[in-house]
Amino acid sequence: MPVILQIFLTLTFYSGFYYLGKFITNIFSLKKMLNIVSELNYQYAVIGISFFIFFLYPLFFFLNFTSEIFFYVSILILFCGTFQIIQNYNLTFNNIKNKITYFKNEKILKFFFLLLITLYFLISLCPPTSGDSVAYHLSISKYILQNGFFPENYFDFEAKLSGSGEFFNAFVLSINAYQFSSFLQFIGLFSIYGILKKNCEENKLEDKSKFTLYLFLLSCPMLIFLISTSKPQFFYVSLAILSFSYLFKVNKSFNKELTFKILIFCNIILLTATSAKINFTLSLFAFNLIFFINLFKKKILIRSLIFLLCLYCFSLLPSVLWKAEFYNFPFYNFLINPLPLNLPGYDNYHLFLKDYDSDKFPWLFFFPSSLGAFTNTLGLATFLIVVLLFFNYKGKIKFLLLLSIFLTFLVIFGQKSPRFFIEIYILIILLLPYVYKKFNKNFIFIGLKYLIFFQSFIVALSLAWGVFTIFPANFNNNFANKVFIKYVDGFSLYYWVNSVLPKNESIIVDHRSTFLLDTTNYMNTSALTNIEYDNKEDRLLYLTDIKKFQPEYILFRGNKNKLSYGEFNFENCLNELFAEYKDVGRMVARNPFNIKPNQFYDAYIYKINFKNLPYCVKKSVN
Repeated sequence: MPVILQIFLTLTFYSGFYYLGKFITNIFSLKKMLNIVSELNYQYAVIGISFFIFFLYPLFFFLNFTSEIFFYVSILILFCGTFQIIQNYNLTFNNIKNKITYFKNEKILKFFFLLLITLYFLISLCPPTSGDSVAYHLSISKYILQNGFFPENYFDFEAKLSGSGEFFNAFVLSINAYQFSSFLQFIGLFSIYGILKKNCEENKLEDKSKFTLYLFLLSCPMLIFLISTSKPQFFYVSLAILSFSYLFKVNKSFNKELTFKILIFCNIILLTATSAKINFTLSLFAFNLIFFINLFKKKILIRSLIFLLCLYCFSLLPSVLWKAEFYNFPFYNFLINPLPLNLPGYDNYHLFLKDYDSDKFPWLFFFPSSLGAFTNTLGLATFLIVVLLFFNYKGKIKFLLLLSIFLTFLVIFGQKSPRFFIEIYILIILLLPYVYKKFNKNFIFIGLKYLIFFQSFIVALSLAWGVFTIFPANFNNNFANKVFIKYVDGFSLYYWVNSVLPKNESIIVDHRSTFLLDTTNYMNTSALTNIEYDNKEDRLLYLTDIKKFQPEYILFRGNKNKLSYGEFNFENCLNELFAEYKDVGRMVARNPFNIKPNQFYDAYIYKINFKNLPYCVKKSVN
């Protein structure tokens, strides 16, 4: 398939979910409810995708989802998208024409906003290149597409973090619409912008003030990373933000039915987010804790609890019961942690995830620790939280409660990496319209505003660099290969492995970018780097797991004498050398400040006698 056709499929896929969201909105009479927080056009695709995942993902654990089912369901979505495009061609064309006219003669703020949103749009349409994307996120999606279930092994630690996001991307891969896995994040940004726009209009802000706040939203450096990745996070952040927005809109004038409908709707989309990433359990908890105050006032508590119990059982139980049975670990543990902590090494891996970036907390929220860490920060607009702490506005107590819940749980129990606080960052921007007129002429704010504008300029330069270097991969396969060699870690290595490895043969690998392998018949060695060789029980568990896999080949990187993974030396398990390649690859990155030039490594593929496992593996000598 021509690479450029993938963009067409991606946009048609979006149109299909837009159509599905509009259909769901009409069927369940959601228009009045949605208009409370946003114009409908910004939310249709979000609703279509979230309801699609909510209803299909639990069924995945009971039905036989073959690759044909993924493909034909995706074709149906494409058909709906084509119908939507044809049906609304003139309306869409006129809307674009009006927008161009609107921006044509306006001031620099509007032009810069249009530039940023265009760059985010283009970066989201780039093919998958980030390290996490071509590692477990898309690897698991490809495995699901080809096999119809999640990988059933103890070995690959990263794979245990997967959920409904990887399930959804299996539909994307079935029609080769690779770009949709990141364009999904732009859909989330579009949804959040619609909410901010509504808040600005309700508070009667003039254009200059509105576009200042729009730039505050788009100035967040972390959006560069999140919008350009297949990592299932930012789209699901938008679902949490959509739900939180209702907390600040619900009032006494809402009747029982509208309040009940908001509760059920928000829980559906929050459960969709939770099924993708367990961290959103915190958002689910925080929303319901605050919203239940309104339930007591409306006297619909009992009915709500019954409906919520049914929703929770339908959405969460199938996946956690499957994990409980396979890993022999009580199911309730998987409601708060996706890892099977009863297996060796997973407790250390959990601590590694929890402590990630904790040494830079909280400074990394505001300032990067290095140029290479720029996209790991929330940026200077985070300082505007001070405004929400000292000014009065409707919903202040709810915001303070949300802030307290997030800070308490994430600092004590969760990860302190800034990207897990991005919901709070976005809420700060969304609430600023309520108090903007009270502080916008303050000289301290004016100084901070221009610093944020400068940060926006740096963000625009970074996005332009990404578009300039990565987007050409969409033009044809030759461009794609050149871009991937320069910016996709592991591409050169696995391009060579694919060229020499016999079709459908099994192989053990240690490089995490396994999506780039032509086969899903591989085993990643992450377990062996998380346990100690001297622990016999742990060692035998994982080496026996390798033996059950019955690998024919094993891949090593480095020098020819390096035949080990961590403390585990496989030299006595090997037969003859099958293939080798000098300087096959090097560490590459999309961020130019993280590139380490000229650090090439060699690669060797050996045939392995798996029948001699586990006792042929010896402790490596450093």
